[in-house]
Amino acid sequence: MKTEIALIGNPNSGKTTLYNKLTGKAEKVGNWSGVTVNAVYNPYKKDKSITIVDLPGCYSFNGEGEDEKCVREYLTNNSPNVIINVIDGLNLERSLYLTSLLTSLGIPMVIAVNMADDMKKSGIKLKLKSFESVFNCPVVEISALKNIGVDNLVRVALKNNKIPSNIVKDIKSENIKQFLRQNINNFIEKKQPKIEKLTLKLDKILLGKFSAFPVFFLLIFLVYFISIKFGGELSSIVSQNIKNLSLNVKNALLKGGMALPFVSLLSDGVLKGIGSVLSYLPQIILLFILVGILEQSGYMSRISFILDRLFGLVNLSGKAVVPFVLSSGCTATGITACRAVESKCERERLIYISPFIPCSAKSVVFGWFSYNLFNKSALVATSLYFLGIFASIIYSVLSGKEDKKDSSFAFEIPYLRWPSFSTIFSVVKVKVKDFVFKAGTIILTISVVVWALSKTGFSGYVGDNVEKSFLFYIGNSIKFLFVPLGFGNWKACVALLSGAFAKEGVIETLQILSLNGSVFSNLGAVYSYLIFILLSPPCVASIFTAKKELNSLKKTLKLVGIEFLIGYCSSLTFYSIYKICCFNKLLIFVFVFVIILLIISLIFVNKRINNAKISKNKIRLYERSRV
Repeated sequence: MKTEIALIGNPNSGKTTLYNKLTGKAEKVGNWSGVTVNAVYNPYKKDKSITIVDLPGCYSFNGEGEDEKCVREYLTNNSPNVIINVIDGLNLERSLYLTSLLTSLGIPMVIAVNMADDMKKSGIKLKLKSFESVFNCPVVEISALKNIGVDNLVRVALKNNKIPSNIVKDIKSENIKQFLRQNINNFIEKKQPKIEKLTLKLDKILLGKFSAFPVFFLLIFLVYFISIKFGGELSSIVSQNIKNLSLNVKNALLKGGMALPFVSLLSDGVLKGIGSVLSYLPQIILLFILVGILEQSGYMSRISFILDRLFGLVNLSGKAVVPFVLSSGCTATGITACRAVESKCERERLIYISPFIPCSAKSVVFGWFSYNLFNKSALVATSLYFLGIFASIIYSVLSGKEDKKDSSFAFEIPYLRWPSFSTIFSVVKVKVKDFVFKAGTIILTISVVVWALSKTGFSGYVGDNVEKSFLFYIGNSIKFLFVPLGFGNWKACVALLSGAFAKEGVIETLQILSLNGSVFSNLGAVYSYLIFILLSPPCVASIFTAKKELNSLKKTLKLVGIEFLIGYCSSLTFYSIYKICCFNKLLIFVFVFVIILLIISLIFVNKRINNAKISKNKIRLYERSRV
């Protein structure tokens, strides 16, 4: 007999972490709200007859947000055997409001008080008997992150058939919060937590009026610096070994009498192409680990708070933060997360600008160029990250209209905590598998196609005479478009075509075509090339995701057209200024260029402040553990 257990709780309560522990999966988790955007089903890893359902985080299920609609539709159309209400033990008062609403459903429920380890550190002790007597259902203390009490929770849930007391029926809905506030001391004993004092001290710097953005810039710089500098050193070793392997395979096959075209396919196409991407696996692993540390420590939610103050001034609600953060991992995921925004106008605008944030694939490309052509400078990748944010802000200001109905967004900033490296490594493991699988499918296909087009022409097999190949004719026919941008070279142009299917294809194509300094006339042209990659349309998979979310071919084509023009005009502007000024030190010019862009953005924001009326309905909560 099938059993269905639904996980329901507030954003950032640890639902998805618990779900991953129960199912053995590695769904996206983050120490900020809005990571889960739809219902996810998978069997319990210790009993396949039990299905675990992870639902989006919500503060109630009566609102108009897509996350609340998803929970409401699930509860209306499904009958789970039991609900596990996951609540944040450090924020009981806030969490128990949703618990009170769930009691009106008439479904057996277990309350899972998460973060038991942090509660102990914070001097919080549950009064379990009083807790259970009020809600008439079992209460279990767990730590999903450290896998404490998780299996016991399932055992309790499977045995439980109690219908919780209907708090909503007994107490008027508008008085529930007052009831919880008055009775919260009946559920807990609390001492002064040391972790709260430390967090408050650090937040004076991390969230300070004048220090927040410099610290944000510094941390992003350190992420790229470590991944490029140290990951790049490891990558160069891997790259050299792959080159040696390719050369040895080529020599061995030629000695064996194998036909030259087939030998070239294996050594120059498959091994050289795939190897060029896999050689930068150390770099991307470091990038994933460092981003995971920011997520697990609680700093990612602070980024949400920092950006929320800015987004409110440029036609974006606080919920825009979630797609932005997720887009730094995968553009398709960020676009999907846009559905959490209630306003259709704002949701579409977010889908258009999410690709401006460098995804992990673009970060690989930027790291590759930084290491090989910019003397391992992390400033290049960092400047491109903030250039993406700048482009998003300017596009939103110029294209958006202030919504008549302002959407509210509530989020809390959790305590800073030591990251769980076991969780980070499990997530990184899945991401690396996905990356390697991508390299073995999409990029392998690109490698073979690029090799075939570079080795064949109208006269048949052309070997190393690449200027008679189909690839040369394709690149030569479109290179005139990019001459004003500084990279009107046919090799650079066909690499952009490869990048349309997977951004890593840019590296792979240039490696197959034996990239050297002659491909670009100067470093200004290289940076112009990277700007175009950053701001031009995303990969095909992300475009199809946008088509699904926009539900319109016309709007999707508009997205592709607009982003091509933005990428083209931005590169043209940069390279034109660069050539006029004739800067010899590119990094100095990049710094000046970014400062100018920030000044322009501040002008737009200041204009927005003067003209806009900020709605009083917009909610921004910076909550501590108010219990």
